[in-house]
Amino acid sequence: MFHYSIYKNYSIVKYQNEKEQPARGFAIVYIASDRKNNKFALKRQFTKENQKQLDACCREHSFLKQCVGHKNIVEFVDSYEMYSN
Repeated sequence: MFHYSIYKNYSIVKYQNEKEQPARGFAIVYIASDRKNNKFALKRQFTKENQKQLDACCREHSFLKQCVGHKNIVEFVDSYEMYSN
């Protein structure tokens, strides 16, 4: 299972991965854009159907949703889960 987080200062409806950024650990960050070519970061987190890892992702999202407007913290826009075979 993969958990995606979208970060930027506006809502995104469609996502298009453009370039993978170097990352280590349990996530990959992509530079992506929407249909209007607005840029944002797409964070792909690997949870491997592990409830503990999924809970950690959800805690991160809850925290970031509370930090809206903070000048030193990126704004959280959206998240979704994707299951793979």
